[in-house]
Amino acid sequence: MASSETPLKAKALDEAALWLAIGLFLALGIAYVAYPAYYYQHHPRPMIPIHPVASSVWAYPTLVYFFFAVLTAMLGFLQTRFHRWYGRESSRLLFWVFLLSTLAVIAGSWHYALAIRFWTLATKDELLAAIPELQKGGPLLVWSFRLSFAAAVLNVGYAILHKPQAKGYPDTT
Repeated sequence: MASSETPLKAKALDEAALWLAIGLFLALGIAYVAYPAYYYQHHPRPMIPIHPVASSVWAYPTLVYFFFAVLTAMLGFLQTRFHRWYGRESSRLLFWVFLLSTLAVIAGSWHYALAIRFWTLATKDELLAAIPELQKGGPLLVWSFRLSFAAAVLNVGYAILHKPQAKGYPDTT
């Protein structure tokens, strides 16, 4: 099916779902800044705050989730363009695998963030109470991220290596 034959509703749904995923990552990044600022205005700061190790990437969760939003945008919009250019249903299927696994990453990330209350834990007991929830969400997050990245790489690689030879497609000879 050529790009002009792809239904307009399908294009809009693909991009709307992608924008939703990007927005949820950005909202999570902003929540890591906003919630502790609000929380500490109304609660006393702990003497020894509980935070991730400073050498860990999770010491800056806002930057991590902004990076995930940019990565999702780049890979997602690249995949939607390939689907439009080449009109393959396999591209659309792989895009939806990418998108659904990205939404699972978002769900796991929100689960993690809510379990640790955006790093506003005051005591070790609160951290110990959150550990079972972290152990449930951790594998979901990791495997969903791997599946999402693999689907994106497979989709982009398939589009680059297996270009159709018909006229009317961009950059094909």
